[in-house]
Amino acid sequence: MLDAEFHPFIEKSLSGLARKMAAKGFDANMITMLGAGMALPVFAALAMQAYSLALVFLLINRFCDGLDGVVARYQKGGPTDYGAFLDTIVDFVFYAGFVFFFALGRPDVAVPAAFLIFSFTGVAATALAYAVLVEKRNGRTEKADVPGKPKRRAFATPGGLTEGFEIILLFAAMCLLPDAFRPMAIIFGAMCWLTVMTRIAKTRAEFAAKPATTS
Repeated sequence: MLDAEFHPFIEKSLSGLARKMAAKGFDANMITMLGAGMALPVFAALAMQAYSLALVFLLINRFCDGLDGVVARYQKGGPTDYGAFLDTIVDFVFYAGFVFFFALGRPDVAVPAAFLIFSFTGVAATALAYAVLVEKRNGRTEKADVPGKPKRRAFATPGGLTEGFEIILLFAAMCLLPDAFRPMAIIFGAMCWLTVMTRIAKTRAEFAAKPATTS
């Protein structure tokens, strides 16, 4: 819901650093993998109930996640499809891993944790399925990202209440208030399913009346 609002702010905040890093030959995929590496101490800290430490590495992980896309726009050749693929995979694995390792450290919240991962699956499935339909019907209507122009997403998504920014706010809140994990997981999981339903409705409105095309 808030992703589109914060992307311009992130772009502006990180553009100076990203430009310098790209000029020095830093590759966006390297930054993506560095962020993925920062997920490991997050998971370990959660399993040990060291929530303050988990929050520190969570912020580093998310900083890398924001930086890699901006660096990609300034690096030679611009963003790549593989980079978008890698970034998406790393994000989805991190989201599920955060909840899993929290529950590993706190088995008493295993059921709401499982419900939240289940709910994340619905959000991810609707996002990716919608992107496939857009690519199939419309193709790529935009060129690669160019610095100074509005950023396009790696793939089209239909939006919703629970996107990346909201998930990170949730995880930060869970680190700060770990005893409130259960109600936060249940409420956010319900919001995820509301997102799923609105995305299904949106996709039906856009595509149900159109004949399928063959590729």
